[in-house]
Amino acid sequence: MGESSETIEVSLRDENRNSKPSLVTTEAIATFEEVEPESLSIDRGIRLYDHVDPDALDKLVSGDGDVSVRLDIEGYQVEMTNSKLTVEEA
Repeated sequence: MGESSETIEVSLRDENRNSKPSLVTTEAIATFEEVEPESLSIDRGIRLYDHVDPDALDKLVSGDGDVSVRLDIEGYQVEMTNSKLTVEEA
């Protein structure tokens, strides 16, 4: 992680509409950590399931109602709605 605060925003619509929100979250954090998403838990010890049930998150965010979720995951602030994911270095 660098000195400056950076933000990644990803649309959960359009090109990512078929992607699970939990996977998009893992990909965004892996981008910050400069590792492949598959290596995030091994190389950095960051596991989404240590902070939230990925299946429950996917169902909640992919549902029809308006939803807003905020999580702190290993130095990252994650905010998610039905349409957008934002990950920021804390």
